[in-house]
Amino acid sequence: MTSEFLSWFTAQHGPRCKNFCADLDQALADQVLAADLARAELEGRKLWDEKKQSALYAWCARDGEQK
Repeated sequence: MTSEFLSWFTAQHGPRCKNFCADLDQALADQVLAADLARAELEGRKLWDEKKQSALYAWCARDGEQK
């Protein structure tokens, strides 16, 4: 049963978003958290790879000077 207020509000602002498969707000919030954690993990991996590449350049330059 829809209240008069809800009918009016929906007419003004449209229905509540439900574009994702998650029916529950908590399930959607869990997906957002998982995405944030994955993004942080990926950023950490990219930083490690960049540091490794930089250190490899320095390592090779060091070897070049000793020869």
